Amino acid sequence: MLFRLACVGIVAAAVIGCSESASPRNSSSRTVGKTSAKSQPATSGSCLNLVNGLDTRDFPTVVRLVGIRGKSYGVCTGTFISPTALITAAHCIDSSANGGVSIVAGDRLDFSQNIMAGSIKAIRAFTRGFIGSTGDTSKTDTVNKDTAIVLFPRGAAKAYAAIAAAKPSPGVKATSVGYGLTDYYDEANAGQNYDASKHYGSIDVVPSGDGSNIYVGDYTTQESEKVLGAKIVDSMGDSGGPLFVNNEITGTLSVGGSRDRASDGLTAYFSVFVDINSADTRELIRIANDAGADIPPPGTPPTNLSSPSTAAPASNSDTHSTCQ
Repeated sequence: MLFRLACVGIVAAAVIGCSESASPRNSSSRTVGKTSAKSQPATSGSCLNLVNGLDTRDFPTVVRLVGIRGKSYGVCTGTFISPTALITAAHCIDSSANGGVSIVAGDRLDFSQNIMAGSIKAIRAFTRGFIGSTGDTSKTDTVNKDTAIVLFPRGAAKAYAAIAAAKPSPGVKATSVGYGLTDYYDEANAGQNYDASKHYGSIDVVPSGDGSNIYVGDYTTQESEKVLGAKIVDSMGDSGGPLFVNNEITGTLSVGGSRDRASDGLTAYFSVFVDINSADTRELIRIANDAGADIPPPGTPPTNLSSPSTAAPASNSDTHSTCQ
């Protein structure tokens, strides 16, 4: 889906820099002018890879987050994990009390219009110190803290997702969902057709590069193009988006990068999700719960709100399936 994670627009989404190193790339961000539908790169040298995701109106727990920074919008992805609290990437929010983000509904956005009409503003945001930055996130201790809990008014959530009880092992088939780019990003097109619509796709959990977070992908560009929805690559606007395994959220998208694949030495692209059960995220959830977030413990089935479904089921048997 998007290549790197994340955020499109002003809020430091997840556009990762085109690094050639094997370490995670910089956090991705995309800037979209408020008076133009054309997107502009947030930083020089940033790039996106093929998303290859499928359009969807499912995954009611997953929402589009938009922030305003000056004359630009920033787009990220968030997932409700209680009736009032969602989890996203800390680099998607700013230092204001509510993180400076709002939920913006709709299948697609026209950035030449006032997209904030009817949006739902956040009430309060909690982080572990990494806020509103598109700087270098190649250090494991920084990526570990790239998580935010954001509170919204009751009624904003259509559904909320259950938290997985354990980190997924390499070889597990997962589902990534996000509002990022779905095509190549380069200086020539700058993603001008980006409409911040929701997409999802199947992605493989692979051995971690830092021993702490969840690594997924390890696909070449050709592999990502091969089967629609089966080998997706996270990108700008996907930042903060969920990684689902068996309908439970296991992590949130932080950064991405490239490395030589151990099996054949080919350059492959990967994404890094912060483990929702990491010590830093558990502590963040505790802090948010002390403030009334009411986030259930891992493994607790969610209570139905307005929708009986928390996420579309992912296929664990057929890598050519378009399910997710």
